[in-house]
Amino acid sequence: MRLTILILCALVLPLRADALGALRARLQKPAGGEPLKASVQVETWNRKGDEKKPVISQGKATAWAESGPQGLRLSWGRDLLAQALQEARLQTADPEKTTPTREAMAGIDALSLQNYFDPGPQILQELDGATLLEERPDTLDGRPLKLLSLKLEPRIGARERKYIKELDATAKVWVDAEGTPVAAETRVKVRGKALLVISFRSEQHDAYRFGRVGGRLVTVHHVHESSGSGGGESGQSRKVATLTFSGS
Repeated sequence: MRLTILILCALVLPLRADALGALRARLQKPAGGEPLKASVQVETWNRKGDEKKPVISQGKATAWAESGPQGLRLSWGRDLLAQALQEARLQTADPEKTTPTREAMAGIDALSLQNYFDPGPQILQELDGATLLEERPDTLDGRPLKLLSLKLEPRIGARERKYIKELDATAKVWVDAEGTPVAAETRVKVRGKALLVISFRSEQHDAYRFGRVGGRLVTVHHVHESSGSGGGESGQSRKVATLTFSGS
């Protein structure tokens, strides 16, 4: 009986490892070089300060982006820029004023956009050192898919590691019959202590939806949520990015 179990384990483990290897191989295929255009809408929500008197701000911004042979281009509407400048002037007069439009605009940065237009390299980076925990059929939005549950191994510098007491990072990736990612989620929880007396904790959750435009894998929706506390302060934030690609 023990020999039978060992043989079964020997057969199953490579199959599970192959599922992760197949995903990596799929993502390593170079993206197409055709130009892509998209409108990018970002909504942000931030809460910080103490529990009794928190400061809350909520903003929204839309930009237009293009990725092509000359690189990445980003453009903003005149009205939005004027609104951001007005917020800056008001905050100069009253430092307690929030700047929700500026915060939303800051959520549309060049590196994030590059990952949205070509998410493969970022996913591969997240999968570096990952371990496959489970592989099973699943359904998402009524669509039959395969779900890969993963244990992640984030890279942390020696200096930061001194302060971390607990780190838990996991991911879920839904793939179609061809092995192409359709959706993904990551969760990272950190707990530690700095300067021997200040305890801190943080948690981040990211949820992605992917699509295909002209044969290229792109990100069409991204939700980033984070929360943390330390030194008597706490904060929460949420960013939702929605991309509408030309022809999608």
